[in-house]
This record gives sequence, structure tokens and C-alpha cells, in this order.
Amino acid sequence: RHTRYWRDWSSDVCSSDLLIYHSLDVNKSYYAVDLACPKEANPKVRISPPNDLGLCKCDSCGEVYDMSFGQGTPTKGIAKEPLRHYTVSQDENDFIFITR
Repeated sequence: RHTRYWRDWSSDVCSSDLLIYHSLDVNKSYYAVDLACPKEANPKVRISPPNDLGLCKCDSCGEVYDMSFGQGTPTKGIAKEPLRHYTVSQDENDFIFITR
């Protein structure tokens, strides 16, 4: 099963909260995306946490984003852009670092 982390980051890192997601791909990679829906003008509109299939939904516009491989790809065609990505690195002590 994949692991999900929610964290409230300060505005100097991103425009809203971040989702750090342990993907379902063979590399078991970590990905980080901004939870603000790119379709919405209001940056405070957030997508839902991913379900067991790795799908997140924006209740405002109805778009569903696929996080199963860490990309945050829109699936319904309502939004034209994926969720905003951040770089995730992990050190030898398993600490996770997120940068733009």
C-alpha cells in the first residue's frame, strides 16, 4: 500500500499545502505536488487526499488527478495542466527533502 503524508508548508515553499506521495511504480519513488487545483482561480481550493487507487478529486471543478505514478495528471479533461510538481530527494537516513 502506498504512503501519504500531508503537511502545511509556509508560503515561501508553495502556494498551498503539499502532498508527498509514495507512488505505485516499480521504483517506489516519492513525489510531491501542490494541493491547489490548477484549474481554479482561487489558490485556496484544494484537491482531496488520494483514494486507494491514487486518485485525488477537486470538489470545486470536478477534475480527478491520477497520482498512481506521481504525476498528478488530470483524467477528465477539465483541467489542462497537472498538479504543480516539486523535487523530492531522500538522504541515507531516509529524511525526505522537498525543493522547487
